[in-house]
Amino acid sequence: MKPVDVHLGISLDRISEVAPREAGWTADFHIWFRWTGDAVNPGENFQVANGRILEREQVIAHVANGERYEQYRVTARMIHYFEAARFPLSDKNMTIQVEDAVDGVEKLRYVADERSADIRHLAAPQNWKIKKTLAAVIFRSYGPGRVDSDASGSGDAVHSVFVVESLITVPAAGLYFPLFQALFASVAICMIVFFIKPIHVDPRFGLPVGAFFAAVSNNIYVATLLPPAEKVTLVQMINAISIVTIFLTLVQSAISLYLLDSMGRDRFSKVFDRVSFIVLGLGYVVLNLIFPLAARS
Repeated sequence: MKPVDVHLGISLDRISEVAPREAGWTADFHIWFRWTGDAVNPGENFQVANGRILEREQVIAHVANGERYEQYRVTARMIHYFEAARFPLSDKNMTIQVEDAVDGVEKLRYVADERSADIRHLAAPQNWKIKKTLAAVIFRSYGPGRVDSDASGSGDAVHSVFVVESLITVPAAGLYFPLFQALFASVAICMIVFFIKPIHVDPRFGLPVGAFFAAVSNNIYVATLLPPAEKVTLVQMINAISIVTIFLTLVQSAISLYLLDSMGRDRFSKVFDRVSFIVLGLGYVVLNLIFPLAARS
């Protein structure tokens, strides 16, 4: 028997939640099916192959000249493993895979509609940019252990899978800087110590200590958002150079205090402070420019 061609398409309305650490994202979308005959029921039987459907509601259903049309409003949670090494600057490939849960290609075959993928203007979260969207139909084999409703039980079960993939980029101003703004502010406050005399021990050493704890707190917060990784990530590098910079200001303050208080080298202590401010400040800024640029390339 010739398989029924089912034309379908998706309109992505909203990406409501993205959780890199939980390896998932949630989407609200409309999906429609067009087919002829009553041998298959794609609207009732479709599933999200790379996730699970949370809500499903039929919004349109009609028959015209023997052709059936059904449209559904769907909320689904997709499984997606985000790249941790360049997070949060890595591009994100958000994919929706739709499959008929009952019928294989012997009975039902998906065909991408003329406008098979439509992305609403406000679908992506704020400051995210959808660069490209592709839609295609692929065939997936499940092996002899899975038997379709129309199969004899021998051979592999092969199903049509409708795949919609969107390539999304996040500008640095949209996620990178807000993620590290507390960390950058801590290091900037720490740099003030170079303009305080070393003999004023409380502010000279108190500011770096406070900045250190703020940096550790930011590190813990960012770690709750970061997906698991087997290698050093961009986030870990940024946190590491910030903590090292703060530690070096403490070391520098101890040396400057020794030069001024124990050796009486007031002028040498001032010059040492000014040079340290330039070297540490410039080095920190340069590294924070190099690492994100390298992650983008």
